[in-house]
Amino acid sequence: MSELRTIREYLSGVSYPGRGILVGRSVDGLKTWVFYFITARSEQSRNRVLAKAKAGLKKKLLGAKYVLATKAFDESLLKDPHNIIYNAVIRQGDALIVTNGVQTDAVADAHRKKRSLSDALRDFSYEDDKPNYTPRICAVVESDGRYKLSILKNIGVKSLFPGLSVYEYNYPEAGVGQLIHTYASDGDPLPSFEGTPVPISLEQDFEATIEEIWDSLGHDVRVALYAGEVVTKDGKTGFTHTVRNELVNKK
Repeated sequence: MSELRTIREYLSGVSYPGRGILVGRSVDGLKTWVFYFITARSEQSRNRVLAKAKAGLKKKLLGAKYVLATKAFDESLLKDPHNIIYNAVIRQGDALIVTNGVQTDAVADAHRKKRSLSDALRDFSYEDDKPNYTPRICAVVESDGRYKLSILKNIGVKSLFPGLSVYEYNYPEAGVGQLIHTYASDGDPLPSFEGTPVPISLEQDFEATIEEIWDSLGHDVRVALYAGEVVTKDGKTGFTHTVRNELVNKK
């Protein structure tokens, strides 16, 4: 069995996680929690916040009831939006879709059409940010507590070759989450995440878990954090959305 660690314990051993998604069930088994964090090294990548998307963007996503996107904090510093500006979180009906790139819209559209996550990512590869070739990570969280995580990355040995891994959690454990992130550590080039999603203890309440994740991200690279809570009771699903932005906090 895999070792169960807190997010603080795990991230203390990762010098640079990049972007990450953590999904799991609360300790009482009644709520599903979804966290998406961004860390970055360059000035342009750090010049970002997570913010609710404008109405115009929402109209392009049929059935989208909540859209959270990355945007430049200081527009004058934005030289190239490629791989930096994208919809990160979409509430599609009673499901939440979270990814680290432009694939978010495709995954949300596929979910609306009842297509699989694999189908949604069929036309995508890892990011074209040579030499890092950053993986694309995704989460699809259903209102009944089931969820999927995926990572699309270079798995080539002699040459570049994209490979997709999808992990399905149909009977998630209470008080346990799964974490996937883009980089295994700092480096040049940056090494991609290896292995399967990491099991993380979720023994605290929602607010305490938000604080722990935020405090565990390196202050020199910390950019933003999204936290979502999904609760279904008496056939009705409720959502709570919380956002932290480093640059807004410093303002």
